[in-house]
Amino acid sequence: MAYYNILMFAHFQRRHNYTKKEVKRVMAGCKLITYDLRKAGQNYDGLIKKIKDLGMWAKVCESAWIVKTIMSSVQVRDALLPQIDSNDRLFVVTLTSESAWRNVICGDQWLKENL
Repeated sequence: MAYYNILMFAHFQRRHNYTKKEVKRVMAGCKLITYDLRKAGQNYDGLIKKIKDLGMWAKVCESAWIVKTIMSSVQVRDALLPQIDSNDRLFVVTLTSESAWRNVICGDQWLKENL
C-alpha cells in the first residue's frame, strides 16, 4: 500500500497541480466502513483482512471500522465486495465533518489523531 500511496501522491501533484498540503489532504481521507454479514456463522476473516490492508485503520464498533486511505468510497466498496455474499450489507462513506463517540473499541487516541 505504501508504494501505491507514493504513486498517487505524484499523480495528484503532476496531473492536478496540487500543492503538497492539498495532496496530503486528499490522500488522508478517512472512510467509515460498516457491514452486516447476514448468513449465520459467516466467516469475517477475509473481509477484516481486506479492510486492514486498505490503510491505517481502527475498529470502532463490532461491525464498524474507520480506515485512512486515498481510495474513494466507491473504490473501497469495490475492493471489499469479493469478500462478502450478495445478500450482505456494506456501507462506505468519507468522513468530512465533526464527530463524537463513546465507548469505541479502538479507544479515543486513534480517533483524536486521525479524524
